[in-house]
Amino acid sequence: MLTKVHALIWDESGQGMVEYALILAFVAMVALLGLQHVGTVVQALLNKGVDAFSSGPG
Repeated sequence: MLTKVHALIWDESGQGMVEYALILAFVAMVALLGLQHVGTVVQALLNKGVDAFSSGPG
């Protein structure tokens, strides 16, 4: 019985899957933060263009 518990504690069969899941979660988080920043920059550029058209001659 103690041998089975010891084997279960030291079993590393799912280690690779957990590492890939953590890497995927990190990459997804970085991608979302990057897209959020890009979205803010694009929104600022679009607002600048709208302001230029709104305040133009006319």
